[in-house]
Amino acid sequence: MGRLYLVPDRDYAKIPGFLRQGPEPLAAEFTFERLLDRLKGRSGEIKGLLTNATIIAGIGNAYSDEILHAAGLLPFRKRTTLAPEEVDELYLATRRTLADAIVVLRERVPPTFEKQVRDFLAVHDHGGRPCPRCGTRISQVSPGGFVTSYCRGCQR
Repeated sequence: MGRLYLVPDRDYAKIPGFLRQGPEPLAAEFTFERLLDRLKGRSGEIKGLLTNATIIAGIGNAYSDEILHAAGLLPFRKRTTLAPEEVDELYLATRRTLADAIVVLRERVPPTFEKQVRDFLAVHDHGGRPCPRCGTRISQVSPGGFVTSYCRGCQR
């Protein structure tokens, strides 16, 4: 699933693709304006843009579902259809969702990495269950083998 690189003298250019990564979503330099800049000229589906490490570093499949649910956005929406206030909510939901997850994971995950804690997630991999926000049944598709979970009731 991942790789470990030993990098002498912090020469990160030796790691394939490392220098092309987007900003860390919880870093101080990841501002709303920086998100707008990273999305400029992109027309793809918003879930694909969230999981593209050259736009924003480190957001995977599960947390993209959670962020989009928190922002009230359907994963299949094209970036070009988002109103400015929806992009603002996407930015806020990204930071809030990841910060909240870190709190839970720090409390519940042991210091080793053999355990994935996902039972606190609102929608990801909960297809068929009621949405915790509106009660509509959560939809789930698996394009390319990756699960995408969303609520047709409160995500637009």
